[in-house]
Amino acid sequence: MSQLQWGAAALEALLWRGESRRSRSLSKRLAVVLDAAAMVLEQEGTANAASAALMTELAARLSCDRVSLALVRKGHAELMAMSHTAEFGGKMSLVRAIEAAADEAIDQRATLSHPATSDAETLALRDHAALSREHASGAILTIPFFGGDEFRGAVCFERAIEQGFEAEEAELCEALVAFVARILELKAANEIPLRRRLRAAWRKQAEDFLGPRYFGRKLSAGIVMLLVLFFTFATGEYRVSGNAAVEGQVRRVLAAPFDGYVGSAMARAGDVVKTGSPLATLDDRDLRLERLRWASQHAQFSRQFQEAMAKHDRGQALVFQAQIQQAEAQLVLADEQLARSVLAAPFDGLVASGDLSQLIGGSVRKGQVLFEITPLDGYRVIIHVDEGEVTDIRAGQKGTLVLSSIADDSLPFVVSVVTPVTGVRDGANTFRVEAVLEHNSDRLRPGMEGVAKISAGERRLIWIWTHRMVNWLRLAVWSWLP
Repeated sequence: MSQLQWGAAALEALLWRGESRRSRSLSKRLAVVLDAAAMVLEQEGTANAASAALMTELAARLSCDRVSLALVRKGHAELMAMSHTAEFGGKMSLVRAIEAAADEAIDQRATLSHPATSDAETLALRDHAALSREHASGAILTIPFFGGDEFRGAVCFERAIEQGFEAEEAELCEALVAFVARILELKAANEIPLRRRLRAAWRKQAEDFLGPRYFGRKLSAGIVMLLVLFFTFATGEYRVSGNAAVEGQVRRVLAAPFDGYVGSAMARAGDVVKTGSPLATLDDRDLRLERLRWASQHAQFSRQFQEAMAKHDRGQALVFQAQIQQAEAQLVLADEQLARSVLAAPFDGLVASGDLSQLIGGSVRKGQVLFEITPLDGYRVIIHVDEGEVTDIRAGQKGTLVLSSIADDSLPFVVSVVTPVTGVRDGANTFRVEAVLEHNSDRLRPGMEGVAKISAGERRLIWIWTHRMVNWLRLAVWSWLP
């Protein structure tokens, strides 16, 4: 039992040592990968300079004689960077040999190692053998890498034949290439000019659109194109809209006929009145006293006139006759003022403004507006049209009015006049357009507001929906131009 326990402890220690070796190996591989990535990110130069520095660093870290990077350009691997070399234009045979080896690995979509191992007997290594034979490369390891859905390049590692590449080192190289190549690709993509980026993006979208896949994208693009064509050539009715209000065609003003005081009030704004209906009365006591005074004066002058005639005093009789005429004129004036002390409706209509119920006993001055009355059988529509669309409005055009209080009924009208009167409503400059309703409604009342739309002819739908924005852009561009 003791020997079994000792043997179990020895086996456990052996397993832990193996696990420790694997952990150290993994940590070493991670450290190499992270150091290489950090070195690439720290490079402030171009992607080519970063690639050359990375190849040199990998050659030093992995004890390689040469490390090369080749990228696919127009279907062929093209050498982009080589370790320990800034310019390699004079080594054309070596460059072609490395590019051929990279093409060989990319075409077979696999990592190639020369000399071949037993696991790679089915892979072609002709170009790798030629590179090793002609340039004394010894052991060669070429690892292709992806970019998106296709291979973008390969990294070729070369060292002495006696060293070779073990399986653990090959895994480390594959991890390095897979991680660092993507960083280099992103760094190179950031250096591409905007014009080339746009051209590449346009080419990619065209290939996706014309290729066999992306049916949903093609269907969406086809629908959009059909909609654009439809709205470009289809026409519709162009209608100019604006806020509108209903007013009476006639507005009669009832003013105070003389200075006085309010005696009573029988109507106020909003009441419907008939012809002759009293709206209010003014206090007539002073007028009656004044009339009584002139009546007594008239009687006195008449008696004096008769006495002068009896005495045959013709001069005095003419004086009294003139005074009698003056008294009669004052009586007529008093009677007229008494008759006008009752303010009556001149026609059937609606009291648009005026309320004397809170002013009984208060004073009013001659000419002061007390009531405004509009008829119920004649209305006009006042439309406030934006200044950008007023040029499309002409007298005689027809339209439709919908009021807020009777939104279930649309009222047709005809434009009567486009006035040059402007105003500001809701922060926009508007013109006043007047229109006449084609038929009246018992539900209409002066002061009602709503929205009116005036038919201005047939236009293309795309113009109807975009002309305001286009006009705004034109004005904005004009204002910014020198």
